[in-house]
Amino acid sequence: MTNNNAVPSSQKQRDFWFDNAKSFLIICVFMGHICECLIKTVPFEGGTPIWLNNLFKFIYVFHMPVFMIISGRFAKGRVTRNDWVTSINKLVVPYVVVQFFMMLFYCIVGYSKVSYTSFFSPGYGLWYILVLGIYQIITPHLLKIFHNKWLLFIASLSIMVILLFQRYPFPAPIPRIINFYPFFIFGYLTADYSFDFCKKAIFRILSILAFFGLFIAVNYDSVIEVALLSGKRTYIQYYNLLGLSKPELLVITVVRYLAGFLFFLFIMGISPVKKHPGTILGTNSTYIYILHLFIVVALTALSKSHHILDFCANETFAVILLILTIPISYILISPPVMKLTRWLVSPSFSLKKIIETIMK
Repeated sequence: MTNNNAVPSSQKQRDFWFDNAKSFLIICVFMGHICECLIKTVPFEGGTPIWLNNLFKFIYVFHMPVFMIISGRFAKGRVTRNDWVTSINKLVVPYVVVQFFMMLFYCIVGYSKVSYTSFFSPGYGLWYILVLGIYQIITPHLLKIFHNKWLLFIASLSIMVILLFQRYPFPAPIPRIINFYPFFIFGYLTADYSFDFCKKAIFRILSILAFFGLFIAVNYDSVIEVALLSGKRTYIQYYNLLGLSKPELLVITVVRYLAGFLFFLFIMGISPVKKHPGTILGTNSTYIYILHLFIVVALTALSKSHHILDFCANETFAVILLILTIPISYILISPPVMKLTRWLVSPSFSLKKIIETIMK
């Protein structure tokens, strides 16, 4: 979901390495949303299977924090140049276009009433594009205020904690803007770091063990909930939803951030360095991200209204549906689909030309 045009020249030799990491992450995003759809709409006998809940939680521990770190890394050139025009062209404008059609799509499939949505309340999963655009626009100005770059990182964590514990909820997408910014700025600050130690055999083994350890943790720790990992709520909402005290939420928040930063390294530790057939998924992850949202929204709405996913009450079919996210991802980035949807995913827009026309 990052833009390769922003890759610093010093990182070009590592494109495939990071594309492979994005390939893994975008499949996790797709699977995570299918997990959510199944949990919300399928009448499993005896309730939602434990393995499905645990897979859902497992994915949410790392997928968006690591995606945001990688996004910050590849936005370094744009942020350093204060290229807000490109950020608007490549992120804000696509968000507005996709959000408009997502609101219409909500109405068509019966997912939600258009009156319940707005351009300031991102549709299903679209918060990422809007938030990333905001980060790229505001970061150059914040860097001027904080003369030490790492001081900005510390300040972002501090502000996140302060605002998180306000007793009044914030409208969407403000909580996510606050919650994920430390990950983005960490990626930006470490953009020139090679992280070559992640390629060493001993670290790759450690990374595999870390994923096994995380899977065991989500299986045995009932405290881990997706509601705590999504980053879209404030303290008072967590308190009302889960009954957590402030000290409990603070500890969980610290662990969540540590896990996000560590699993960035662990994902790089399991990612192949060379190009392979799966690399193309990471290269074109933006198409998969945007287009799969329409699939998930349609499945969720039609499953609620017409029970089209009731067959997944047989857990074997639920597993098959999750596995199908991989071939579907390849279909979404096939040349015909990309050509047909380019107007939506990557609309042709030039703010610079518009400004020049107005100034004439």
